[in-house]
Amino acid sequence: MSNKSFFVKAAAFVLFCIPAFVFAEKKEKYFSPNNDGVQDEFVIPLKINDRRYITSWQLVITDESGKVVRTIGNKVALPQKLNFKTFFKQLGSVKTGVTVPASVSWNGAMDNGETAPDGTYFYYFTATDDNGNVGKTDSYPVVIDTVSPVVALSQPADKIFGEGVKSELKISQTGSVEDEWTGRFKNASGEVVKTFKWTSAEPSDFKWNGTDDNGRFVPDGVYSYDVSAVDRAGNVSEPAAITNIIYSAEKPA
Repeated sequence: MSNKSFFVKAAAFVLFCIPAFVFAEKKEKYFSPNNDGVQDEFVIPLKINDRRYITSWQLVITDESGKVVRTIGNKVALPQKLNFKTFFKQLGSVKTGVTVPASVSWNGAMDNGETAPDGTYFYYFTATDDNGNVGKTDSYPVVIDTVSPVVALSQPADKIFGEGVKSELKISQTGSVEDEWTGRFKNASGEVVKTFKWTSAEPSDFKWNGTDDNGRFVPDGVYSYDVSAVDRAGNVSEPAAITNIIYSAEKPA
């Protein structure tokens, strides 16, 4: 059986089989519903087999305790009251199903209208066919994270280095633990000459000896340093930089 199928599929007996789901979101996902234009919604690709006879589908989201916080879906509108005439009219009507979208999105809003707080949630789909059979997927995690990575970068008292006892420039910094922090030294033209990375860690102190990414010493001149990170939910750290760093390795004649 395909690992994308959650239920038995048999096209010849579609009216008697539980609806089958195919969708790709199985790994833990992150998003940040803070209206900054980056990953504000969690979008889930969705496909339900035999969709012509699907009378209702639902995306159900629960918190870590299993409490339902949001339900999104669609269903066939049925008459509120059935009399003798409408009953036989419905029996003779052509069977139709609801439209199943190619994807379903959640913007972090709960059923009470409030935005869900940061934390881990779980989601699953259900679908019902015209014969009353109900299909349900497994439950998968999604994380709401609206907190940006944090970094504190100290400004050096002396930004001139390059030779003798001042052959290295010390960078002092601390921050939150993230998937990856990137520190970059740039020349006066804004070109990156040296890159440092910290993976699954906070940005730590280090010393730069004036070499570039190829191991060669950079020319004497003015440089700058910045450090940043983007987390899984698309949150970006606040700008942190040191400017007017002077590298001078040539001794006067």
